[in-house]
Amino acid sequence: ARLLTYFGHSVLFAAILIAEFPASAATLIVSASGGGNYASIQACANAAVPGDTCLVYAGTYDETVTPLQSCTETARITFTARSGDAVIVKAFVISGRQYVSIKGFEINNPSGHGIIASASHHAIIENNIHQKKKKLWTANPGGERIFYCQAYDGDGEARFVASKIEEHQRRS
Repeated sequence: ARLLTYFGHSVLFAAILIAEFPASAATLIVSASGGGNYASIQACANAAVPGDTCLVYAGTYDETVTPLQSCTETARITFTARSGDAVIVKAFVISGRQYVSIKGFEINNPSGHGIIASASHHAIIENNIHQKKKKLWTANPGGERIFYCQAYDGDGEARFVASKIEEHQRRS
């Protein structure tokens, strides 16, 4: 009977250890050209659990990535572009998510914001390039003058457009 009691305590102790210390974090590979765990960043986001890293290889990913869950201070979900690779993504939406990291992407969303993080906290967003430079041209050299504006965010671009509209209204 003494042996069974000892064995029972060992099993209970092992169960407590497993519950206290979950499986280690994984690095999940995203490669649009194949060879990774996932072909899209969103598929990786869907599978990732707190502590995981979605390591994204070179490519253009025409998607808006939305992580499914929040994380904790000690177990984040990290989305990172592989060092040296050009990784272009449309946008990330981490609204309402906590402890999410986004690192090293080129954000190219021609119709809106690149990273939306409203009602989020403890997010790490670093070394991302937001918005590619926009070049304008015309085949009509006698048409309206084209203005150049280098804006660092959507708000700067909006202010520039609003000022041009106000100028036009004053002239009319």
